[in-house]
Amino acid sequence: MACESPTSTLRVTDLAVDAGPCRLVADLSLSVAAGDWLAVLGRNGAGKTLTLETLCGLRPAAAGTIDVCGDAQPSLSRRELAQRITLVTQRQNDAFAANVAEHVALGRYPHRDRLWPAADAAQPKVAAALDAVRLGPFSQRDITTLSGGERQRAAIAQALVQDCPVTVLDEPLSHQDPAHALTIAELLAQRAASGGTVVSSLHDVNLTARFASHALLLFGDGRWAFGPAREMLTTDQLSALYGVAVLRVEHEGHALFVADPLAADRKL
Repeated sequence: MACESPTSTLRVTDLAVDAGPCRLVADLSLSVAAGDWLAVLGRNGAGKTLTLETLCGLRPAAAGTIDVCGDAQPSLSRRELAQRITLVTQRQNDAFAANVAEHVALGRYPHRDRLWPAADAAQPKVAAALDAVRLGPFSQRDITTLSGGERQRAAIAQALVQDCPVTVLDEPLSHQDPAHALTIAELLAQRAASGGTVVSSLHDVNLTARFASHALLLFGDGRWAFGPAREMLTTDQLSALYGVAVLRVEHEGHALFVADPLAADRKL
């Protein structure tokens, strides 16, 4: 995991993201560096997934530019791009049966001239990634037999094995129980602390407040707000973002945010 850019691993300038005739994100400009975790927040349909896919080169931007590790995204080959940025999607599709270790080992594909042989699937890098996501005992299980949450964690392990400077995850906690959600959040925080850049869409504001260094709020109508998480996560901002009154509660020195169930006006 290395990035030649001394200042930023991911830089976005005047980016526009469209869904059909609707402009969900307009004139987005931001920069994140090694050690940052950028959390992308917004209502359902606000453009979080489309924005992440655009950052990773899976769909064209309607306007603007994206630089990955100092180079313009369109100038990079698919192999070069896959060596710099990886995406863990919300849903996983298994084209063929393989055991979990073999599937996770495919994360090394962008770094090799050919697929990793099956015999290499038990290498320490793969084993360490599986242990990190609490799937070590499942290494020889058929990937298609895993539950949704387990399959999601296998995809995260594959991203760890891919070992890119920028790791992008679309709702990585959505299928996780509270214990595993915390495990994954801590793992991603460690990824950033070790010099990686993490970009993820999240619905859990409290885990965002605890772990993310920066936050990007997408309002779904072109508007956005970006900055340090502690500045973005305010009751006024979150209430406007989600269309519901949000309360801030202090607990043992930490801020917790909850929707106010007693609010008289709860318009979405």
